[in-house]
Amino acid sequence: MRENASKKFKKTKLLLAVMLAFMLSMSFAPAAYADPIEPGDISEAAITKILKVPVGTDVPTVTFTFDVVGVSINDDPSLQSSVPVVGTASASFPSGSYQAIETVGDSTYYCLETAELFGGIVWPHTGIFEYMITELPSGYALVAGETLTESLAVYRVRVHVREDATTGDLYIWGIGAYRIIEDDGTDIGPVGEKVDPTPGGGSNPAWDYSQMTFGNIYTKHKGGGGEDPNMDTLTISKIVGGDYSSVSYYFDYSLTINKPSLVDAAITSYRAYIVEGSPATVVTNLTPNKVAAGLIATDSSGVTCINVPIGTAFTFALQHGQSLVFTNAHVGANYTITEFGVSGYLPKVTVTSNGATPGVIDGALSSDFTVPDGTVILTNPLVGEASNSVAFNNRADGIGETGITIENLPFIGIIALAILGLGAFIFVRSRKRRLEN
Repeated sequence: MRENASKKFKKTKLLLAVMLAFMLSMSFAPAAYADPIEPGDISEAAITKILKVPVGTDVPTVTFTFDVVGVSINDDPSLQSSVPVVGTASASFPSGSYQAIETVGDSTYYCLETAELFGGIVWPHTGIFEYMITELPSGYALVAGETLTESLAVYRVRVHVREDATTGDLYIWGIGAYRIIEDDGTDIGPVGEKVDPTPGGGSNPAWDYSQMTFGNIYTKHKGGGGEDPNMDTLTISKIVGGDYSSVSYYFDYSLTINKPSLVDAAITSYRAYIVEGSPATVVTNLTPNKVAAGLIATDSSGVTCINVPIGTAFTFALQHGQSLVFTNAHVGANYTITEFGVSGYLPKVTVTSNGATPGVIDGALSSDFTVPDGTVILTNPLVGEASNSVAFNNRADGIGETGITIENLPFIGIIALAILGLGAFIFVRSRKRRLEN
């Protein structure tokens, strides 16, 4: 009997322990609509539009509009029609009143707030008034070469309204703002992530704007549809000069072009053409240009083009008067290029980035030549909104490593013979005097 009682007691203790653990675990579970705010902590709210663009990209003219929709009072959705109407809020670009302009890696973030949302609302009574905030389609008219990714974020905002015990006035006691869906559409859940919607960042020194943010990505290239060699976004050109240069010789290159991190991951190559002559015509036989057969394609008009891989080395060759022309490299793309040395040629290159020339680089005779060189150009050149080019100009003047030209050899020989003759004359005279003495 004692043995059975002991077993029952142990089972009871085990059951109680399990129940206690369950109750404790439930006590740590967040309530579905908990508002962990202190009185007076947050009494204002605004929305921040963060427009993300690759470095060097001009900000487009576009207005972003946000819909603030009432959904319940005191968690009762049947009272939705009684929630005070806020309507819409907006942020318009470009603007000279950005809350912040931040550089994040190879991207620039332009941050712009809307007006404060709830300060002008006449509240009907005390209670917790809940709103859902989404971004409406911008309606921005894209032109060829542009992309604009709309934000799919959703915020749940709960405005706590109380009555002043002395005056009887209604006031906002606190605002709880929660991100429940991310910009890319990822569902965080009904509780969401709490953010501070205070305009200007509130008391948090790390923020200059409301943390209730909607992020959009804007990218562009200036090559239109990307199939017109005359609308270049980046040009690599080759010119040779000097009495001992050859206009038929092909110079070898290795180019690595990198797209901005904000560009769609599905884009793995840029379109390019090799052109020559004036007016420029597209080169169709790319065998002498040493372009890998697997990279040669045709555009929608049947014109021979090259699918240049992004992020990996692309090798090719150019002769005098030819250019490799990119037609859809994004603003904010960057690149590095090496010209392999050719005996007897002295290389020089002029780099233009976004219409400006950061420097002219002189290479060493017969040597490889890389941009950036680490001295004149320190980092990979960027593709900007304006013109972008790398102009290689190599000269072959018959200059050897000593700097002596072939044309000068006869004169140098005459001078050498004269010096030798003079030396011989002095030697003979000196020897004759010694013999006479």
